[in-house]
Amino acid sequence: MPQSKTSISAHRGLDRRKVLALHKEHWLKANENLILKSQTGTGKTWIACAFARQAPRLDYSVLYVRMPRLFEDLALARLDGRFPRLIDELARVQLLVLDDWGTHTLNDRQRLDLL
Repeated sequence: MPQSKTSISAHRGLDRRKVLALHKEHWLKANENLILKSQTGTGKTWIACAFARQAPRLDYSVLYVRMPRLFEDLALARLDGRFPRLIDELARVQLLVLDDWGTHTLNDRQRLDLL
């Protein structure tokens, strides 16, 4: 027996007009931040990745990284001397998608790295 659409997908509570407005590149041109916050499993990563897939079509560079992995990379780069180069590479990306915020407690070094 086929499932109904409502039983397959959860109601996300998204304002379609706001999402479509963000689809345009104005916020990227203005160097604005976009913060998606909600409970686990509500589609934040999916939305962020949709914006990330659209950005190169508009000639923006994109990097997607999960926060735990970013902090691992930064710690390793600090040890092997690549830290300044890695920070420079991150700074050059026009759309940096940082996923999985709040899944781990940050230590003092990670807080400074994030700033």
